[in-house]
Amino acid sequence: MRPFSQGMPQGRGRGRWGAGARRAASTVTATLAAATLAAAAVALTAWSGGTGSASPTPSLAPAPGSGEVVTEQALSGFKRLANAGNGKDVMVVTGHGWEVFNAGIQAKAHGDHVHSYASEPGMTGVTFPGGHAGHVVTHHGQTTLFADGTGRIQTFESAHLDKATRDLMPVMEESTTSAPHHGVALELADGSLLTTQGTEESRDTVQVVDRASGEVRAETDDGHEGHDHGAEPSEGHEGHDH
Repeated sequence: MRPFSQGMPQGRGRGRWGAGARRAASTVTATLAAATLAAAAVALTAWSGGTGSASPTPSLAPAPGSGEVVTEQALSGFKRLANAGNGKDVMVVTGHGWEVFNAGIQAKAHGDHVHSYASEPGMTGVTFPGGHAGHVVTHHGQTTLFADGTGRIQTFESAHLDKATRDLMPVMEESTTSAPHHGVALELADGSLLTTQGTEESRDTVQVVDRASGEVRAETDDGHEGHDHGAEPSEGHEGHDH
Protein backbone atom coordinates (compact mmCIF):
# COMPACT_ATOMS: atom_id res chain seq x y z
CA MET A 1 0.00 0.00 0.00
CA ARG A 2 1.13 3.50 -0.71
CA PRO A 3 2.38 5.64 2.15
CA PHE A 4 0.17 8.30 3.64
CA SER A 5 1.51 11.31 5.48
CA GLN A 6 -0.31 12.26 8.63
CA GLY A 7 0.02 15.95 9.48
CA MET A 8 0.12 17.14 13.04
CA PRO A 9 -3.46 18.18 13.81
CA GLN A 10 -4.00 21.49 15.55
CA GLY A 11 -7.16 20.04 17.11
CA ARG A 12 -10.25 18.44 15.71
CA GLY A 13 -12.27 21.60 15.34
CA ARG A 14 -15.15 20.25 17.37
CA GLY A 15 -15.77 22.86 20.03
CA ARG A 16 -12.28 24.40 19.89
CA TRP A 17 -10.71 27.18 17.86
CA GLY A 18 -7.14 28.04 16.86
CA ALA A 19 -5.31 31.28 15.89
CA GLY A 20 -4.60 31.56 12.71
CA ALA A 21 -11.38 29.72 -4.50
CA ARG A 22 -11.23 28.48 -11.53
CA ARG A 23 -14.11 28.55 -13.75
CA ALA A 24 -16.50 31.52 -13.39
CA ALA A 25 -17.02 35.10 -14.47
CA SER A 26 -14.93 37.93 -13.06
CA THR A 27 -17.59 38.90 -10.52
CA VAL A 28 -19.32 37.01 -7.76
CA THR A 29 -22.91 37.95 -6.96
CA ALA A 30 -25.10 37.03 -4.06
CA THR A 31 -27.48 35.38 -6.53
CA LEU A 32 -24.78 33.05 -7.87
CA ALA A 33 -23.32 32.44 -4.47
CA ALA A 34 -26.66 31.58 -2.93
CA ALA A 35 -27.40 29.15 -5.76
CA THR A 36 -24.45 27.02 -4.73
CA LEU A 37 -25.85 26.31 -1.28
CA ALA A 38 -27.15 22.82 -0.68
CA ALA A 39 -30.59 23.70 0.67
CA ALA A 40 -32.58 25.18 -2.22
CA ALA A 41 -35.19 26.78 0.00
CA VAL A 42 -32.47 28.65 1.81
CA ALA A 43 -30.41 29.35 -1.28
CA LEU A 44 -33.07 31.31 -3.14
CA THR A 45 -34.24 33.52 -0.31
CA ALA A 46 -32.68 36.10 1.97
CA TRP A 47 -34.59 37.59 4.83
CA SER A 48 -34.80 41.06 6.28
CA GLY A 49 -33.69 41.78 9.79
CA GLY A 50 -30.66 40.59 11.70
CA THR A 51 -32.42 38.37 14.20
CA GLY A 52 -34.33 35.10 14.04
CA SER A 53 -37.82 35.11 12.57
CA ALA A 54 -40.41 32.35 12.20
CA SER A 55 -41.89 34.19 9.18
CA PRO A 56 -39.05 35.15 6.82
CA THR A 57 -39.52 38.02 4.39
CA PRO A 58 -37.73 37.44 1.08
CA SER A 59 -35.35 40.15 -0.12
CA LEU A 60 -32.82 38.38 -2.34
CA ALA A 61 -35.44 36.90 -4.69
CA PRO A 62 -38.65 38.88 -4.08
CA ALA A 63 -40.28 37.15 -7.08
CA PRO A 64 -39.41 33.78 -8.63
CA GLY A 65 -36.95 34.23 -11.48
CA SER A 66 -36.51 37.96 -10.90
CA GLY A 67 -32.74 37.67 -11.01
CA GLU A 68 -32.32 40.73 -8.84
CA VAL A 69 -28.71 41.27 -7.80
CA VAL A 70 -28.34 42.27 -4.18
CA THR A 71 -24.58 42.67 -4.13
CA GLU A 72 -21.67 42.23 -6.49
CA GLN A 73 -18.04 41.47 -5.73
CA ALA A 74 -15.29 41.99 -8.30
CA LEU A 75 -12.46 39.48 -8.17
CA SER A 76 -9.60 39.15 -10.62
CA GLY A 77 -8.63 35.95 -12.40
CA PHE A 78 -10.44 32.65 -12.78
CA LYS A 79 -12.49 31.27 -9.93
CA ARG A 80 -14.99 28.58 -8.92
CA LEU A 81 -17.77 28.53 -6.32
CA ALA A 82 -18.43 25.75 -3.83
CA ASN A 83 -20.77 25.12 -0.92
CA ALA A 84 -18.95 25.88 2.31
CA GLY A 85 -21.18 23.58 4.36
CA ASN A 86 -22.64 25.93 6.97
CA GLY A 87 -25.74 27.00 5.00
CA LYS A 88 -24.55 30.61 4.75
CA ASP A 89 -21.13 30.90 3.20
CA VAL A 90 -19.67 30.04 -0.19
CA MET A 91 -16.07 29.06 -0.89
CA VAL A 92 -14.63 31.05 -3.78
CA VAL A 93 -11.68 29.11 -5.16
CA THR A 94 -9.10 31.65 -6.31
CA GLY A 95 -5.37 31.89 -6.79
CA HIS A 96 -5.04 32.74 -3.11
CA GLY A 97 -6.82 29.61 -1.87
CA TRP A 98 -10.41 29.30 -0.66
CA GLU A 99 -11.87 32.73 0.03
CA VAL A 100 -15.12 32.90 1.99
CA PHE A 101 -18.15 34.78 0.59
CA ASN A 102 -21.12 35.43 2.89
CA ALA A 103 -24.34 34.94 0.87
CA GLY A 104 -26.23 36.90 3.51
CA ILE A 105 -28.80 34.19 4.23
CA GLN A 106 -29.08 31.39 6.75
CA ALA A 107 -31.79 29.20 8.31
CA LYS A 108 -31.35 27.28 11.53
CA ALA A 109 -33.65 24.60 12.90
CA HIS A 110 -35.26 25.47 16.22
CA GLY A 111 -37.51 22.72 17.52
CA ASP A 112 -40.44 22.25 15.13
CA HIS A 113 -39.68 25.35 13.07
CA VAL A 114 -36.85 27.21 11.40
CA HIS A 115 -35.43 30.59 12.33
CA SER A 116 -34.24 32.70 9.41
CA TYR A 117 -31.31 35.08 9.62
CA ALA A 118 -29.95 37.77 7.33
CA SER A 119 -26.60 39.53 7.25
CA GLU A 120 -24.72 41.80 4.87
CA PRO A 121 -23.55 39.73 1.86
CA GLY A 122 -19.99 40.02 0.59
CA MET A 123 -16.45 38.75 0.99
CA THR A 124 -15.63 38.12 4.62
CA GLY A 125 -11.87 38.46 4.41
CA VAL A 126 -11.48 34.88 5.63
CA THR A 127 -9.12 32.86 3.43
CA PHE A 128 -7.91 29.29 3.71
CA PRO A 129 -4.55 29.31 1.90
CA GLY A 130 -3.84 26.42 -0.46
CA GLY A 131 -1.41 25.63 -3.23
CA HIS A 132 -3.60 25.34 -6.34
CA ALA A 133 -6.78 25.15 -4.25
CA GLY A 134 -9.15 22.45 -5.49
CA HIS A 135 -12.26 20.56 -4.42
CA VAL A 136 -14.43 21.38 -1.42
CA VAL A 137 -16.52 18.52 0.02
CA THR A 138 -19.11 18.80 2.78
CA HIS A 139 -20.07 15.58 4.56
CA HIS A 140 -21.64 14.82 7.94
CA GLY A 141 -21.12 18.37 9.18
CA GLN A 142 -17.48 18.50 8.13
CA THR A 143 -15.93 20.56 5.33
CA THR A 144 -12.82 19.20 3.61
CA LEU A 145 -10.48 21.18 1.36
CA PHE A 146 -8.05 19.56 -1.09
CA ALA A 147 -5.03 21.48 -2.42
CA ASP A 148 -4.00 20.00 -5.78
CA GLY A 149 -0.61 21.65 -5.76
CA THR A 150 0.54 20.10 -2.51
CA GLY A 151 -1.81 17.20 -1.74
CA ARG A 152 -2.67 18.90 1.55
CA ILE A 153 -6.05 18.01 3.04
CA GLN A 154 -7.75 20.21 5.64
CA THR A 155 -10.98 19.33 7.46
CA PHE A 156 -12.96 21.48 9.89
CA GLU A 157 -16.41 21.48 11.44
CA SER A 158 -18.65 23.33 8.96
CA ALA A 159 -20.63 25.22 11.62
CA HIS A 160 -17.45 26.76 12.98
CA LEU A 161 -17.16 28.85 9.82
CA ASP A 162 -19.98 31.01 11.21
CA LYS A 163 -17.58 32.58 13.71
CA ALA A 164 -14.45 32.64 11.58
CA THR A 165 -12.52 35.87 11.11
CA ARG A 166 -9.13 36.75 9.61
CA ASP A 167 -7.59 36.16 13.01
CA LEU A 168 -9.80 33.36 14.33
CA MET A 169 -9.94 30.36 12.02
CA PRO A 170 -11.62 26.99 12.62
CA VAL A 171 -9.27 24.39 14.04
CA MET A 172 -8.41 21.94 11.28
CA GLU A 173 -7.35 18.32 11.04
CA GLU A 174 -4.61 18.10 8.42
CA SER A 175 -3.17 15.28 6.30
CA THR A 176 -1.12 15.07 3.09
CA THR A 177 -1.31 12.61 0.21
CA SER A 178 1.81 10.83 -0.98
CA ALA A 179 2.10 13.14 -4.03
CA PRO A 180 0.36 16.30 -5.29
CA HIS A 181 -2.47 15.63 -7.77
CA HIS A 182 -5.91 16.82 -8.83
CA GLY A 183 -7.78 14.92 -6.15
CA VAL A 184 -10.58 14.99 -3.64
CA ALA A 185 -11.12 13.91 -0.04
CA LEU A 186 -13.83 13.79 2.60
CA GLU A 187 -14.14 12.81 6.23
CA LEU A 188 -16.36 9.79 6.90
CA ALA A 189 -18.83 9.53 9.77
CA ASP A 190 -16.33 7.61 11.93
CA GLY A 191 -13.66 10.29 11.50
CA SER A 192 -11.57 8.37 8.99
CA LEU A 193 -10.53 9.98 5.71
CA LEU A 194 -11.59 8.90 2.22
CA THR A 195 -9.07 10.30 -0.26
CA THR A 196 -7.63 9.84 -3.71
CA GLN A 197 -3.96 9.07 -4.24
CA GLY A 198 -2.20 9.82 -7.50
CA THR A 199 0.24 11.91 -9.48
CA GLU A 200 0.01 14.67 -12.05
CA GLU A 201 -0.49 11.96 -14.70
CA SER A 202 -3.06 9.71 -13.00
CA ARG A 203 -5.26 9.42 -9.91
CA ASP A 204 -6.87 5.99 -9.88
CA THR A 205 -6.26 5.01 -6.25
CA VAL A 206 -8.77 5.62 -3.47
CA GLN A 207 -7.97 4.97 0.18
CA VAL A 208 -9.70 5.01 3.54
CA VAL A 209 -7.20 6.23 6.12
CA ASP A 210 -7.28 6.29 9.90
CA ARG A 211 -6.46 9.91 10.66
CA ALA A 212 -5.11 9.17 14.12
CA SER A 213 -2.56 6.55 13.08
CA GLY A 214 -2.19 7.13 9.34
CA GLU A 215 -3.02 3.46 8.76
CA VAL A 216 -4.62 2.66 5.39
CA ARG A 217 -7.76 0.69 6.26
CA ALA A 218 -8.91 0.03 2.69
CA GLU A 219 -7.61 0.73 -0.80
CA THR A 220 -8.65 0.24 -4.41
CA ASP A 221 -6.74 0.93 -7.61
CA ASP A 222 -9.92 0.82 -9.69
CA GLY A 223 -10.80 4.46 -9.06
CA HIS A 224 -11.32 5.52 -12.72
CA GLU A 225 -9.92 8.98 -12.06
CA GLY A 226 -11.40 9.02 -8.58
CA HIS A 227 -13.18 12.30 -8.08
CA ASP A 228 -15.34 12.10 -11.21
CA HIS A 229 -17.36 9.27 -9.66
CA GLY A 230 -18.57 10.73 -6.37
CA ALA A 231 -21.57 9.46 -4.44
CA GLU A 232 -24.94 11.05 -5.02
CA PRO A 233 -25.97 13.45 -2.23
CA SER A 234 -27.75 11.65 0.58
CA GLU A 235 -28.47 12.15 4.25
CA GLY A 236 -25.34 13.49 5.83
CA HIS A 237 -23.63 13.84 2.44
CA GLU A 238 -24.27 17.28 1.02
CA GLY A 239 -22.04 16.72 -2.00
CA HIS A 240 -19.02 18.40 -3.56
CA ASP A 241 -18.14 20.75 -6.35
CA HIS A 242 -17.08 19.36 -9.74
